[in-house]
Amino acid sequence: MATDLAEKRMRDGTASAQEIVHYLKLGSSRERLEQARLEAEVALQMAKVDQLQSARNMEGLIEEAITAMRSYRGETVETYDD
Repeated sequence: MATDLAEKRMRDGTASAQEIVHYLKLGSSRERLEQARLEAEVALQMAKVDQLQSARNMEGLIEEAITAMRSYRGETVETYDD
């Protein structure tokens, strides 16, 4: 609704200089580059989160494998809760 109102004000010639500059900036190549940069940063952060989760899963699998190997050798397997 705010965008519609701003558009109406620009068409009527009653928009403030700030409104006009705001919408001009939104259409600039610099703004598009900034938006692309922000999207890339978000994707990078999500990839880091996925990597950390994968590492945690791998730690769990390694622990399970070590426990299984110990049990195959006949060792008593002690478990500790963190």
